[in-house]
Amino acid sequence: MKIRKGWKKGVTTILASAILVSSIPSYGAAPRFKDVPTTHWGYNYIEEMASLGYIKGIGDGTKFDPEGKLNFDAAMSLLARLTNPTTTEKNNASYAYNALLNELKIEDWAKEGLAIALYKNIITESQLRTASKNGQIKKTISKINTCEYLVKAMGLEDTAKNKQIVSLTYKDVMSMSAIQTKYVSVLIDAGVLDPKGQGDGTFGPNTQLTRSVMAKMMSTAYDYMKGNPTTPTTPTTPETPKKETETLRTVMIKISDVGAYKFLMVEDINGGEVAYQVMNNTSITVDGKATTYLGLAEGQEVELSIKKGTKELISVKATSLEEEISGKIKYLNSTTSKMTVEYTENKKTISKDFTVDKNADIYLDGKSAYLKNLKEGDLVDLKIKNGVIYDIEAESKEKKVEGIIKEITPVKDSKDKEYNITIVDSKDNTYKFLINSKTYITRNNRVTKPEDLKVKDEAYIIAEYDVATDIEAKVVKKNIKGLIVKMTTVLHQNTELVILNQDTKKEETYILGKDVYIRVDKKITNSLDLRTGFYVEVVTEGDEITEIEADSRGLEATVIGKIDYINSRTGDITLIIEYFDLDGSKYGDEITVYVKSDVVVADRNLKPISFSYLQRGDRINVIGSYDGSSFIANTIQLR
Repeated sequence: MKIRKGWKKGVTTILASAILVSSIPSYGAAPRFKDVPTTHWGYNYIEEMASLGYIKGIGDGTKFDPEGKLNFDAAMSLLARLTNPTTTEKNNASYAYNALLNELKIEDWAKEGLAIALYKNIITESQLRTASKNGQIKKTISKINTCEYLVKAMGLEDTAKNKQIVSLTYKDVMSMSAIQTKYVSVLIDAGVLDPKGQGDGTFGPNTQLTRSVMAKMMSTAYDYMKGNPTTPTTPTTPETPKKETETLRTVMIKISDVGAYKFLMVEDINGGEVAYQVMNNTSITVDGKATTYLGLAEGQEVELSIKKGTKELISVKATSLEEEISGKIKYLNSTTSKMTVEYTENKKTISKDFTVDKNADIYLDGKSAYLKNLKEGDLVDLKIKNGVIYDIEAESKEKKVEGIIKEITPVKDSKDKEYNITIVDSKDNTYKFLINSKTYITRNNRVTKPEDLKVKDEAYIIAEYDVATDIEAKVVKKNIKGLIVKMTTVLHQNTELVILNQDTKKEETYILGKDVYIRVDKKITNSLDLRTGFYVEVVTEGDEITEIEADSRGLEATVIGKIDYINSRTGDITLIIEYFDLDGSKYGDEITVYVKSDVVVADRNLKPISFSYLQRGDRINVIGSYDGSSFIANTIQLR
């Protein structure tokens, strides 16, 4: 068959075109990202990296934002993916650096990438800490820094360091350090960078890297790495990890250091004890929060991840241990904040070591205190979290109290003749102690017995815990003036008087002493002639009255007020009190004034007037006697 030359030439052209087209990568009928059309200079690089799973879109994934700037953490995540980490490498990286990333407050989405970058030496821990300290984690990354990290991700760091001759023609080459020029030179050799630079003869080391430029650098780096068998050529398909770890849920029994090694002793599945070693890269959390070995405490419930076939810990997940114990301080070092407490549990005496939190709430004998104020032997109620004491309620082993004896009573059914003594100090704080046969007691410098102590004695007590060891008491003599408001007489017991103290305006209780000296209306007599309402001047020793001078007419007093009601026939006046110099009556209270037939009534100029001249609403000054219930007027003056 004859074929025309022109047709043959046309067939040849068509076949060549077909071969040319087939040599261009095809990523689908339509662009993957709406903002990266096929005409975009970086289209092929972006599509290749996206199809391999190295880069992703933004938002809902339909856009790429090719001119968007890359932050440090995002760039590190992309470079980490370029190394094709295996599932095992991802797990190991996470175990090794999770605590550090939590400490630096790295966002969750960036943790895996940065962990892999650290694990594969793309970046050092020191570099990451410096970046975090300088606030660079969330800032855009420069072109020259990306070059350094990309060289390391490609496994070419040694090649760069060993490069003897570097020849760069960029106008701004002097703005780069010697090692940076080596990184750039190696990337040019690998075909990642253009030796012509940005087109104007400069490299632009400090320019901010865009997402499209990063895609190109990654794509060309990937092509280079694919041609070098020392690195994986394709992303590793997620694999099902082999069972390389064992998990144990148990309780922490003991934490110990053996030289430079740290061990956790836990309860095994058979109820015995087994020790596991804490490694430098062991991940430790308490309640989901990253911590260190020091954050663990005996008694915590833990979930251990153990490297199979070894005693090495990959991770420790602990739950906070809250406990409250009551005991006695056995050892205390306020400088190191260490405390050993002895306490009883299930009839066993236990000694346990704790650390005291620097912000712990500390109270000693009910008052706010410092750790240095506590002493060995003090009783303590402790609140503890993870072996750290955060609240201390302490009671001094030795107490020294000075005050007035409020009460002293024998202990019921006590075979050792024990007594309870109650003391009130000058600030009205009340203390109660036990007196036993070993308590040394003096009263007025003479050795005495508990029954010789009296209520209202002054006392200085030294006690160990709640037991008085020494009591030094002395009688307090007082002169008191006031009204008898109550009398109680019981057969075979001393008569008890309640006196309204003229000075303190308070009721005070006393008993008549055995040899009390009594005079009523200047006549010597006995207690049978005493009555409520009598005005008295007494001498007391403690709670006993030794002398009493009584006036049956009651106490002279003055009351000022306004007449609210007046009965001329009976001689009664009801006053609204404005001032009363004796009892606890207040302004506005009412009092009834009884008027005797010989009462003296005067006007404002002290001229005598008739009682009938007084009327409701008048303000008057009344002087008379008051027996605690009745006020009898002697003189009345209009005001």
